[in-house]
Amino acid sequence: MASARKFRAGGFTLIELLVAVSLLSVLLLLLFSAMRTGVRSWQVAVTRIDAVEGVAQVERFLVRIVSQARGRAASMASNTTWGDLDPLRRQGLFEGQSDRFVLVAPGVNALPPGLYRYEVFFLARSGGEGDLWVRIDPYRPNDQTLSEPRLLREDIAGFAVRYFSGPADRAGGEWVNEWPGEGRGMPAAMEIRIQSGDGEERPAIIAAPAVAEMA
Repeated sequence: MASARKFRAGGFTLIELLVAVSLLSVLLLLLFSAMRTGVRSWQVAVTRIDAVEGVAQVERFLVRIVSQARGRAASMASNTTWGDLDPLRRQGLFEGQSDRFVLVAPGVNALPPGLYRYEVFFLARSGGEGDLWVRIDPYRPNDQTLSEPRLLREDIAGFAVRYFSGPADRAGGEWVNEWPGEGRGMPAAMEIRIQSGDGEERPAIIAAPAVAEMA
């Protein structure tokens, strides 16, 4: 009898076991909730970083092709400078609206050497957001065949372009929302605004064609 009483005194009662299991369950639940919250925060941060970096890559691509945009005749003779061309031949293949522009520039990234026609445009969807597309084709003045567009950036809230009409030193000019492709040279500069999908308004980027000159 004494041995049995001693054994019961050194063990746990059913109530104590239930309390211990309940406390352990609460601790595990709190730990799981904290881990889930941390994972969600990490995923949101990674998504945001990817979105910002993605938009930044698009901006760098646009700045590069705009800064290298050149006139229709500039590629005909590599040893001919832009200033040596007469005003009619200086007119560049350039056309732009507030949500679209077309220009000719050298190949970028993995494209083979040569001149290409770049068409960048924004297509809005129902709900306000839209996608930014680019169509890239080898530049052939007598060939109007166009390829299928490629997705440049999806799920952006807005895309707006303006063009500076004036001398290269930006004195006495004005910003306009359209740039007709006929009867004008190339704009002195372009202002491009991309609004990311989360609604954040990014700073405008300014790019100037290297051969920009008014006709």
